Amino acid sequence: MKPKAILYIVLCALAVSLLATAPVRAAVTVEVANVNVASGASATVPISLTGVSPEQIVSVEAFLTYDPLLVTFDSLSTTGGLLDNWVLNNGFFVSVVVSGPELDTLKVAGVTTVDTLTADGVLFNLGFTMGTFYVPTLAALTLEHVLLNAGTPATTPVNGSLKITGIDGSISTD
Repeated sequence: MKPKAILYIVLCALAVSLLATAPVRAAVTVEVANVNVASGASATVPISLTGVSPEQIVSVEAFLTYDPLLVTFDSLSTTGGLLDNWVLNNGFFVSVVVSGPELDTLKVAGVTTVDTLTADGVLFNLGFTMGTFYVPTLAALTLEHVLLNAGTPATTPVNGSLKITGIDGSISTD
């Protein structure tokens, strides 16, 4: 056998050995909370990350769909979240795209050059106002697309919702 062929075989065996022993990283879970809200009231919905370590997250992109006939998007807040200290060149890009008569897509994107994410916690908070309904109503909040660091690590999206709950009344006697 030629020396080049032997070297090639040895290098291939080494590469296979290294791939077989390389640690398999689990996907980072990106979760939208399930929140109870009164009819016509505002609610804060946290978007959280779980399983971040040992990754170094420097960019976030998320598309969330919701029914605009049920809820209205009000705001995005990073205060108190993992992105609170991010230095952003152009701030967060937040856009609502009308995707159909009963579907809007909220698009959020941001990148930083400092303070990478290395721990679990609330990524950011979304503010919504629930419509005025007096019947059981559930507004689905669906993560259609999530990208951290342009695809590495992988993500596992977990959808959430806003659910109308009643408010306790009071009874007084005369």
